[in-house]
Amino acid sequence: MEELFFELLRVSVGKQESLSRMPNEEEWKQLADIANKQFLMGVCFAGVQKLIQKGIAPPRELLLNWATCSEQIKDGNIDKNIKCVKLQNQLRHHGMRSCILKGQGNGMMYEHLAPQLKDTRHSGDIDVWAEGGFERVVKFVFKFQPTKKINEKHIRFDVFNDTEVELHFKVARLINRIKDRKLQRWLKQEKERQMTHHVAFDGSSLVLPTTDFNLIHQLTHVYGHFFGSAIGLRQITDYYALLMTGDMTDTEKEHVKQLVHSFGLDRFASALMWVLGHIYHLERERMLWAPDERAGRFLLDELMIMGNFGRTDERFANIKVDNYIVRFWRYCSSKMRFLRYFPVETFWLPIHYFMSGAEMLWNRRKAEKLLFS
Repeated sequence: MEELFFELLRVSVGKQESLSRMPNEEEWKQLADIANKQFLMGVCFAGVQKLIQKGIAPPRELLLNWATCSEQIKDGNIDKNIKCVKLQNQLRHHGMRSCILKGQGNGMMYEHLAPQLKDTRHSGDIDVWAEGGFERVVKFVFKFQPTKKINEKHIRFDVFNDTEVELHFKVARLINRIKDRKLQRWLKQEKERQMTHHVAFDGSSLVLPTTDFNLIHQLTHVYGHFFGSAIGLRQITDYYALLMTGDMTDTEKEHVKQLVHSFGLDRFASALMWVLGHIYHLERERMLWAPDERAGRFLLDELMIMGNFGRTDERFANIKVDNYIVRFWRYCSSKMRFLRYFPVETFWLPIHYFMSGAEMLWNRRKAEKLLFS
């Protein structure tokens, strides 16, 4: 069934004309279930619409439900697009430069894959890289509404009633804390370039990351969630769309590869290339790293089980307990399956988990002092 689902994805993005066979009623339900689990209902429905023109269609009731879900996703994207512009204008009004990360910026790339994919990406919260570092960002949020929702990278900014906004004072972290120092230095160097990269967006303008920055940042994002919690095919599809933009020079590509190597992400990047080659038939010349089938098959198996951020992964159900020591032990034990494929990351995971928790507590303590200072 997974292979048939991958065919549907390829039809959606224009890499395949039709399915290799007609699914029966039960198989259509399974395809919809997988799409829902992976938060790819909108993208897959674009493929369904193309298949209908060829006389291949799901049962009527499922088709109507799928169409309704797709329209809701499109409406959500239109709403989030407007909110991104409003949010960035608000930050600018208060003298704070910013850059929208992932999310709606990624949605723009889908239309480049195929016109029918406009606004089909399932939107989530809004992530913003805000200028000024921890103290300035926290003080800014506290002007509007004090919150305890702070971790080692961002603080919640409840400026919209129905959409979560995370203001990032740190853009990304690596599990290997030695490599992470290199990443933080690079991010500091990149801040000015990214904060001034204006892009035409939905009839307005947004500050969005450059393609070369996105290739590294979103790789660290997928990498971090894969080892830290869970990740699904929605973020993998984002990376495919990013690679397909084709707006980088050979020199820029080589620079990205060198940076990824210096951050110790080569093996994971190669695994991701194999996954994109297997699912989307990404051409070898578009891959920035040689595909690693052994690690890639493991990555793909995990992605299909995890779903979108692991919300449906029953393996994580027993990790979420109140006792921190028990939770820490269960977390570390659950990650031992990574050892064969990613030994360095597996070694660093307990240290990373402990340090991230300590940083989160320290940030909350600092925030309390700022609130009452």
